[in-house]
Amino acid sequence: MNLPPNPFQLKKHADDILEIIVDQPITPQHKAFAVLQAMAQKFQYVIFTLNETASLHPTLEPHFPEIQLLGSLLVVASDPAQISFPLHGIKVFSDVHAARTRIRNDHQIETVVRRIIKLPSFSGSVSEILRMLLNPEVTFEQIEEVTNKDLSLVGRMLKIANSSSLGNRMKIDDLKTVVKFLGIEGIRQILIQETFNTLAREFARVNDKLSHMRRCSALSAHVGKLIGADLALIGKIKAAGLMHDIGALALSFHGAAEYIGVQRRIRSERLAVCEAEKDAFGFDHQEIGERLAKEMSLPAYITNTIGNHHNVDFEEHDLISMSVMVANGFLNEQIEQVSATDYEKFMPALSEEREKNMRLRPPKKPARPVETVDAEDSEGEEPAQDLFSSARVCAMLKEELDNIIMASQSGDI
Repeated sequence: MNLPPNPFQLKKHADDILEIIVDQPITPQHKAFAVLQAMAQKFQYVIFTLNETASLHPTLEPHFPEIQLLGSLLVVASDPAQISFPLHGIKVFSDVHAARTRIRNDHQIETVVRRIIKLPSFSGSVSEILRMLLNPEVTFEQIEEVTNKDLSLVGRMLKIANSSSLGNRMKIDDLKTVVKFLGIEGIRQILIQETFNTLAREFARVNDKLSHMRRCSALSAHVGKLIGADLALIGKIKAAGLMHDIGALALSFHGAAEYIGVQRRIRSERLAVCEAEKDAFGFDHQEIGERLAKEMSLPAYITNTIGNHHNVDFEEHDLISMSVMVANGFLNEQIEQVSATDYEKFMPALSEEREKNMRLRPPKKPARPVETVDAEDSEGEEPAQDLFSSARVCAMLKEELDNIIMASQSGDI
């Protein structure tokens, strides 16, 4: 009596890696899919390999994100036609070797991130409060319980609150005043600046990159002003711009010599930065930066920007990430003279946002206006589509950068 062929095979590559190999079209009712659901809860990584005769039926689409939440799922398919729906962030590889290489790189990223997070300067009250702020129901009283135990942190926070970095125009003497004028998000943005200050001390040897991040923060905020964003959104844009390249700091920490080599290749061979980093490390600064940001309990609007500020095809770009990409692209292309991501793609969306905000703006200036670009407030305002041409934006960012450099040299910032 001939037994029917097994509808799938299991292959264990390591204690935390299981491969499921299938030869048939897979539906939600297929035994292999039930095994996939069960094994995703037991193994850190599951490789779902589709042989030539296998495929994923469209009815599986709503189920795959649920499986990805259980563990790390990787799909292997030699032909893209074998997958009939978008996998929403699940990585697809052409062969098992590539999938296993990805897992090795993932282990390496995890190791580097863990080493950074365990540095003494990253433990303590800042990390605790940032974790608390991920809960949208957190109250100031809960935060105050932590800050009352760390008065030196309170002093540093108030110093940041009264600096030019938050664009505040009044003296702040306590954290309750911060919340009154800037909300709980204001506390977060102060802590993000404090986190950056800590990074700057730990990674002082890569001062050029730290300077780039500071400039990107200021220029990103300027893009926010150009589109007519309110102060709350500009604050988020500025914070995202400040932290966008923490992955580059992590790479320099992981392999200083390799990082220097990457920088040389970017300039001498005109390679795209992510391409050069993947050649040297197997992954790029976006990927390790996003992982580090999540471990630091940074909010989604920052982790998304960090993880995708060179990815023009990312479907979830918003005004925050687009503003950072324009500022970063300008610095790369016009100032640092290296290969830049195509930031011009986002000009129409930013132009549309400016046009919308200009329509909503009251006809007369209020006594204390929302902070937008004053140069455009006169009669005969320049149309949004003209303002957001590449040449005009670059000219305005260059002017703003000159102002930033002059202010820093004079000690004003």
